[in-house]
Amino acid sequence: MGKTKPTFLMIVNQFAGAGQAQSNWQKIEVQLKERKVNYETKLTDHPGHGIQIARDFALRHKYDNEWVVVAVGGDGTLHEVLNGLHQGGGDHIPLGYIPAGSGNDFARGVNLPTQPLVAMQKLLAVQKPTLLDVGVYQNRLDSHETLFTNNVGIGFDASVVHAANAGQKDHLRKYHLQSSAYVSSLIKTFFKQKSFGLRVKADQASQQFNRAFLVTTTNIKYFGGGGAHHADC
Repeated sequence: MGKTKPTFLMIVNQFAGAGQAQSNWQKIEVQLKERKVNYETKLTDHPGHGIQIARDFALRHKYDNEWVVVAVGGDGTLHEVLNGLHQGGGDHIPLGYIPAGSGNDFARGVNLPTQPLVAMQKLLAVQKPTLLDVGVYQNRLDSHETLFTNNVGIGFDASVVHAANAGQKDHLRKYHLQSSAYVSSLIKTFFKQKSFGLRVKADQASQQFNRAFLVTTTNIKYFGGGGAHHADC
């Protein structure tokens, strides 16, 4: 990260990976202290908190080049921190990632170690940032832009996620007790979801679909916990 040692802001989602991130973070913190790394810690405690923490940090450190922000958690945690930095004008701030979730698709997609301690060791050895592509989509209703590292979907899968999140109580979301909510939402959405018209433009070509049901755009070759592999699609 340069000649001077950076200070790391560790944004930690302890509830990622069905709670395993908490024990992983404790081990990582021991390593940071043993190696006398300069760092500060911010713990997320509700969905969207990572966006708020990263945005507030970026607003305070727009012109500071001595920090590295590190997301510790799953793909959702990385997504929140990335967008928080972007919203706060902190696109220039280096962003690190310690995968501690259940799927860790982004780590697989960019060949990062999926073991948190190994990933931390690799991060500390980095001398300069690596530029990676991210996607961006715009909500045409309010022109709001959102960045994504993994994928963005519309149709059936997006409806299932939206229904599951909307139907859960905060304390269930906090502790990621979501399986039954997703199964219930999947069944309900399957019978309610209608097809829709879709036009896709890419490389000056355009294709029209009259009955689309599920559409996903990917930035990496994995999604769904690594179970779906689309390198050849």
